[in-house]
Amino acid sequence: MLSSVIAPVQNDGPSQMWEVALKSIRQDAGFARPAVFFVNGFGDQLVALPAMRALEAIFPGEIQLLLGEGMLSFFYRGMRTGEPVRVWFADHEAGIIDVDRIARSTKPCDLFLCLSTGTSPSVLELSRKMDANWTMGYFEMFDQAVHLDHSAHMFDQYFSIPQQFRPDLRFEDFSFAPVFSPVAERAAERFVRERAGLDSSILFVHPETLTYKMWSPALFSWVLQRFLDARPDFIVFLASVLHYPIELGSHHLQRFVRVDEHLELVLAILRYADLFLGIDSCLLHAADLFRVAGVGLFGPTDPHRWGFRLSPCVQSFWGRGSMDAIRPERVLDALLEIAERVRPQIRT
Repeated sequence: MLSSVIAPVQNDGPSQMWEVALKSIRQDAGFARPAVFFVNGFGDQLVALPAMRALEAIFPGEIQLLLGEGMLSFFYRGMRTGEPVRVWFADHEAGIIDVDRIARSTKPCDLFLCLSTGTSPSVLELSRKMDANWTMGYFEMFDQAVHLDHSAHMFDQYFSIPQQFRPDLRFEDFSFAPVFSPVAERAAERFVRERAGLDSSILFVHPETLTYKMWSPALFSWVLQRFLDARPDFIVFLASVLHYPIELGSHHLQRFVRVDEHLELVLAILRYADLFLGIDSCLLHAADLFRVAGVGLFGPTDPHRWGFRLSPCVQSFWGRGSMDAIRPERVLDALLEIAERVRPQIRT
């Protein structure tokens, strides 16, 4: 059975939020050398971004950041995290980390926070090697176990960690859009100007992630062909690492742009989108932080937990375990309906 989910609406502008939050929240939390351990994926890094900002607001010194293999540090640009320590695995399948190898690159800490939603006793061993006086995470092995609420949105789940220190923290004060390098911002502006001009609205599409969360290329093609037929004012930007087999017909080729740049540039380009269509992935979470209107497609993952949380005009389709249960006709109808309600960005 397929269900449609309308995500909650929140309209929060990013301007001045950060400075206001810092001035009103910072206090001595009793710890001088906090460390944050995080080994989830790119999407989780974006979903945890408000929580990381809140932790920086609480702790006045530098936060030592321990990141899993392949995770990216540019998400934390402008934050006092220093150079991240790389987390290496001894047995990735079992979640066992290489404690001695990691510990050689760490500094002593008095507080060890584990944001990862999966862990093993080796993580606790690392915290002891780092001289942590107090540990906190989502499992009973830590000194303070934070409830892992499987019904809560993951934005709120991650934010529950800083709220252990300051229950009065407001998620809305920290949920503004990501910050990118000036080089990436300028490159994104140039990319959009050269390929979309000033008059076209942008439908940003992300069809690619882990295979079990992907929708059929034929169904994406079916939806996009008909959307472009109905909305000649739109151009499609499609982001993928590998060449994604979209078929739009020769008459739509001039309105189709592949975005296969470095992830930071892709995210900076996404800021210019008027509408988003995609599966459960890091780019959906980025679109949410940018408050881009859109349609999300979910099969094995629950949109109440991993879907839109911030964007004001969205719809999610949930196949309840199967992406094949999502009907393209309903996706097209939702996309066209939301496109009617979206006010195009003004580009100069």
